Amino acid sequence: ERFLAPEIFFSPEIFSSDWTVPLPSTIDTCIQACPIDTRRPLYKYITLSGGTTMFKHFVKRLERDVRRKAKERYDFTKKKYPDLDVKKINVSIVTHPYQRFAVWFGGS
Repeated sequence: ERFLAPEIFFSPEIFSSDWTVPLPSTIDTCIQACPIDTRRPLYKYITLSGGTTMFKHFVKRLERDVRRKAKERYDFTKKKYPDLDVKKINVSIVTHPYQRFAVWFGGS
């Protein structure tokens, strides 16, 4: 059970058929809904806060999955428009030693 707890963020459909969108897809969709000139900085500075982000290897897996989504979009665009000069998107997830308490710091 301890190892399945963080899995709900990446494969929610194994727990409930009502929730099927994983966290990396939600992050990617949210960033893609922003204005085009702000997307690259947002991908470079994804910030985590809250106790559930403290699971072991959570950051690595989230970064890998968001990077994979961005790479799929890059490959699709490169294939569709081979002459277009498209730059790869850098994905970086920022952590902090106090990320467990970050939501409380902001509220106080």
